[in-house]
This record gives sequence, C-alpha cells and structure tokens, in this order.
Amino acid sequence: MSLQTVSGQTIVEPVTLAALKSRIKLTSTVDDSQLTGLITAAREFAERISNRCLAPRQFIDYRDCFPYPTKELQIPRPPLVSVDRVEYLEDDYQTWTTWDPSEYWVALSNIPAILQPRRGFTYPPTLMHTAGCVRITFTAGSDLPLHWTLNITDIAVFMYENAGVPVPTNLVTIPKIHNF
Repeated sequence: MSLQTVSGQTIVEPVTLAALKSRIKLTSTVDDSQLTGLITAAREFAERISNRCLAPRQFIDYRDCFPYPTKELQIPRPPLVSVDRVEYLEDDYQTWTTWDPSEYWVALSNIPAILQPRRGFTYPPTLMHTAGCVRITFTAGSDLPLHWTLNITDIAVFMYENAGVPVPTNLVTIPKIHNF
C-alpha cells in the first residue's frame, strides 16, 4: 500500500490563526507566519499519532492487488468522506479502468471505512501482484469535534512555548486507529 496526498490542494486547517493567538493571548502580528506553520505542524503531528485525517483532503491509495474475492478492503485515514474512484490495471500495464461504483459498496461509518463488492459481484481482475495496479482515490477528513480542535491547539501552543523540544505523544488525546 502506498498512500499519497493529491497535490495542488488547499488544506483548510482545523485551527485558525486567530484561535491560536487568542489561546496564547498574543496580539502582535510579528509571529503570525511562525504560528501558521505551527498549526500545520501540530495537525500533521496529531495525524501521525492518531492515524486519522484531521483536515479534509483527497488521497490516492495504491495497492498491489484487490483482496481475496469478497474480503473487505480497508480505507486508511478516517474519517472517510467519499470514495471518488476505484481504478485498476488489467492486462496492458498502461490503461486504468474505472470500477463501476454500482458493483461495490462503502461503509463510510466504519472506522476504518471498508469497501467491498456488492452481493453477486467480485473484485475486478487485475495484473496479479503487480505493484500499484489498484488505485483508490478518496476524500477523508471532516468537521472535527471541538475537543480534537482544542487538542491540536494545545499541541501548537506546546510547540510555540517549547521551541526545539520534542512533543510528547501523550499530548495527543485524539483516539488512535491501530489498523494502519
């Protein structure tokens, strides 16, 4: 599995600069660019620790094959918003074929979400065990619960007040996903 963020997206951070400045009681604009960078760094840190997507964006997940005929395929980086495309290489190594969405279903509410062929269907035939012959494009991340947003703010505050000190992993209270 190789997971990539689709390039060229604008990522809207779950914490605003104004909220972070309010939390640390800062009115000056001198540190604004540093604080903006810390918000991104705090979110990325929380994402690594929790194995969740905390700012909405699109990903491409490359797989070497589909699972055994009807076994579920887990989609990484919850919460899943949508599966946008499932594509696969057949026999010419060059042409991506889109799997008809009416032939599979997605359990969005599962954590992690799962994709599976509908009853009466199986996964499409691919180039067996060819690196990256299955490509799943999906969107993950959604509005966060307030306590998760506050957690990212706390991480950014820690980074601001303790420059150069490693962030303790126990500072992240966002539930962790251990499947990936």
